[in-house]
Amino acid sequence: MIGPATGAEVACVRCGAAVRKDAQFCGTCGARQPATCTTCGQPAASDDVFCRSCGAPTPLERPAGGALRESTAAAPPAPRSRRLGRWWLLAGIAAALALALRALIERAIESSARSGRKRGGQPGHEGRHRRLLPPEQVDEVVEHWPERCQACARVFAEWELVDAAKPWRQQVAELPPIAVRVSEHRLHAVRCPACAIPTRAELPRGVPRSAFGPRLQAAVVTLAVRNRVSRRDTTELAHELFGVEMATGSVDAIVQRAGEALAAPHTRLEQELKSAAVVNIDETGWRTAGGNRTLWGALSGRAAVFRIAAGRHGFEARTLLGERFAGIVCSDRWRGYAYLDPSQRQLCWAHLLRDFTAHSEGMAEQKAFGQAGLAIAHELFAAWDSYQQDGDRARLEAETAPLQHALRRLLEQAARKSTKTKYHRLFARSLLKRWPALWTFTHTDGVEPTNNHAERGLRGAVIYRKLSLGSQSEQGERTIERLLSASVTCRLQKRSLFAYLSSVLTANIRGDPIPALA
Repeated sequence: MIGPATGAEVACVRCGAAVRKDAQFCGTCGARQPATCTTCGQPAASDDVFCRSCGAPTPLERPAGGALRESTAAAPPAPRSRRLGRWWLLAGIAAALALALRALIERAIESSARSGRKRGGQPGHEGRHRRLLPPEQVDEVVEHWPERCQACARVFAEWELVDAAKPWRQQVAELPPIAVRVSEHRLHAVRCPACAIPTRAELPRGVPRSAFGPRLQAAVVTLAVRNRVSRRDTTELAHELFGVEMATGSVDAIVQRAGEALAAPHTRLEQELKSAAVVNIDETGWRTAGGNRTLWGALSGRAAVFRIAAGRHGFEARTLLGERFAGIVCSDRWRGYAYLDPSQRQLCWAHLLRDFTAHSEGMAEQKAFGQAGLAIAHELFAAWDSYQQDGDRARLEAETAPLQHALRRLLEQAARKSTKTKYHRLFARSLLKRWPALWTFTHTDGVEPTNNHAERGLRGAVIYRKLSLGSQSEQGERTIERLLSASVTCRLQKRSLFAYLSSVLTANIRGDPIPALA
């Protein structure tokens, strides 16, 4: 019977029912009665592992005069605690982390045992060594002869110094002391004896109007763009390597001047790209004065064009490629390229591999779909690797033909409307809609099954953006567009960016036509 507690009774600490002071258990809920927490002194059920007031895992004591008496009757079973104490929770988390760590260690050991290989170079692999330069490229040759015999210590006479075997060659490349050569141009003024008007001399065409020559400016731009060195670090390098004092504002002015000089070569690169047979294109985020922009990159085999635009829409892709682009475009499945005909595209299989992997981690039909797609993708990349080694296109088409049939059947089954295909139906329909774009690489030269060419070209630009936080003005956008295009194009053509920028800045100083990249 539940009611208010009298003087000889106390309230149960769990359910509040009236129980005798000397009672061992509550007659209503079965809780052991009463006890006191040794940490906070508050009453609590003696069968609780943790105090309900402070949560401490301390042992519980009976108050004075209320010692428990031995009972011959079996105590009723205590109910399970209504909530999990914080200490039990921490213990459970620790146990889960320990199990996860153990699983990772076992997986690593199993993987190592399965491969049976140690880290580093494997036994029998061909070593790589630095090649010696031919004698005509060596600036200095120093002859070293032994002074005495290593066996009997006899000193050799000068006439006895004759080669007994081919000499060993040790080439050492050293950087000579570098100092900037400063030339002072004095412009004298002469007063005319006839009209008394002074006339001052003018600088020749090849002399720059700035305080720095074209080669030094090219070195600064190369450090800023190709090597992504900050303006302040560039000033320190210029002082330490070249011995020249340069302010951060001077570095920025040099970079801006180089961007202006590259306007014409960049325009010619855009024209060449629009007539290329194969173009890889991709886009990434950019920041201008704190605002969101998009950096587009389009690369052919020998040219790269970068453009900073407002968004990631089809309009920007059309502007970059041209309205009448007739080549093949390699890209991902972003909707900005949806205006292109599927027969004019090649979708990136590396992206599809990630999509199939995500579906393989699902449940039931979605998992089976992802696993089947992964198997097809792996076989496709194996066929492509074989083609890269032997260049046999007929063999590539023969090996990918059954893969096309298998993938088509898989996608058609997944595209059916059903509760089983709820999570991968749209993906399957998207691939079926762009079906020709999956296999362009099998019959067209110069097309790869991935978009790695464009992503590698954008990688340096992404690092530059993270280090510099993007641009600060529209003029800064045009400058970085042209400099990135020149940098990546020189790399594709295996040209020296420093040498090209030197010729560009020299021609700009003299007023000559700017050398082209295309």
